[in-house]
Amino acid sequence: MTFSHPFQAIFNKDSKVLILGSFPSIKSRESNFYYANPQNRFWDILGIIFNENIPKLSKKTPKEKYSEVFQSQIDFLLRHNIAIWDIVKICNIDKSSDATLNPIKINEIERLCEDSRIRVIFTNGKKATEIYKKYCNNIKLDSFGLPSSSSANARYSIESLGIKWQIIKQYL
Repeated sequence: MTFSHPFQAIFNKDSKVLILGSFPSIKSRESNFYYANPQNRFWDILGIIFNENIPKLSKKTPKEKYSEVFQSQIDFLLRHNIAIWDIVKICNIDKSSDATLNPIKINEIERLCEDSRIRVIFTNGKKATEIYKKYCNNIKLDSFGLPSSSSANARYSIESLGIKWQIIKQYL
């Protein structure tokens, strides 16, 4: 089934680091925000790296509190000069499976980098890294692939992900 990316990048002119995912999961598309699946470890990893408690959705979070949680996450990202987006703008995908992801159109990542102080790009997971290398070779910034924050990536514990993702702080 064909989907369009439902939300904008989070960044400002002071952003120095860009973290790119592949495409939002079903839960994120339904919630209209990045890494909204309570099982995804993205916000936990950043919390470990920066030694902060970043609010995130849980199965018990009432819908009327979603915007408050999302605003706290945006505030965290911008306070630390981190931008987030996804590589794919339009794609075919089955449910949330990156294995079925077939990019049709890529987001304008180069333009986003030009509109900020981004100096390095990190990709979240193998599929994001693969797509970035295939479609974004015109971007002349350092880039690094990181292990996926998805709970499906059982190879890495939250602690080992925190160690691998620690490299982000070197560029802030």
